[in-house]
Amino acid sequence: MMNPALSPEEPSLVCSNIGPRERRKRLSIGIAAEIMALAVLAAVKILKLSGWTAAITLPFFIAAGIGFFQWLEKTCIANVYMGVTNMDDGNVAVTDEAVKRTLAKQARQVQIKAAVSAVAQTGVAILIAAL
Repeated sequence: MMNPALSPEEPSLVCSNIGPRERRKRLSIGIAAEIMALAVLAAVKILKLSGWTAAITLPFFIAAGIGFFQWLEKTCIANVYMGVTNMDDGNVAVTDEAVKRTLAKQARQVQIKAAVSAVAQTGVAILIAAL
């Protein structure tokens, strides 16, 4: 099955640009950001602030989503934009154009998933704070 983002001459690629240790870092950041978002929501609830005040959880949920989806997709957004991989042995330049295009597509998917997830979680946080 051909990937429509690649030309017909190129095989469909699935790439990763971070190794296991780098993935664990992203997951740790994602978990920490999620905990911070929940702590902020708890503070909003405890202080009986307006439900809309819970919207301040959005940046935390975005950070959590980016960390989690980078871990899940094995794709670091920053590495894509720098044109490198880090498979736990330092940065190495990516020279293959098909790999670069695939990684760029994967990075966009990580960003989209993180944004959708963050907006949904923030919406729920606002509803919880309003109760």
